[in-house]
Amino acid sequence: MRRIWALEALAPAGPGPGLSGSPAVSAAAKLLGADTDGRDMLIVGHPDDVPAAQALLASHGAKADMLELLELPPEGLRPGPLFEDYIIESAGGRRFAVASETAVFRLQAEGPEADAAPALLQLEENLIASIEEDEFEWHLVASHEVEWCERVARAYGCQAEWRSPKS
Repeated sequence: MRRIWALEALAPAGPGPGLSGSPAVSAAAKLLGADTDGRDMLIVGHPDDVPAAQALLASHGAKADMLELLELPPEGLRPGPLFEDYIIESAGGRRFAVASETAVFRLQAEGPEADAAPALLQLEENLIASIEEDEFEWHLVASHEVEWCERVARAYGCQAEWRSPKS
């Protein structure tokens, strides 16, 4: 998992025909060789690429907000019940979660009485995805579920270890 930067084109203020971002995003993607979500998001990758992408969007009359995304690996990904609600799939087939809306953790047993399996079973309905990476099983949840995950982990003698995405 790694951090990726994107620009989300904003709808124009006032009356008018829908989102102006789509043609601008499409044009900017072609010029930059960037990926899109097929609608209003330009996935630029590194934060150093953002100013050029913003300038291209502006030249097409579109304003955009910058988003930090978490790129999910293509291998070892198991969708959870909330996958469709939180995951963005790009036109290029890559999958992302908005970093500010999600959190990544793994369960660690903290003693002889600890049992991560029932803790994970209880958290199952809250999972966006599970990811096998770096020899661990990581779990992606909505950021508002962090406290719940901590409480469930403690109830089963475990600790939730939270992960920061790689740059």
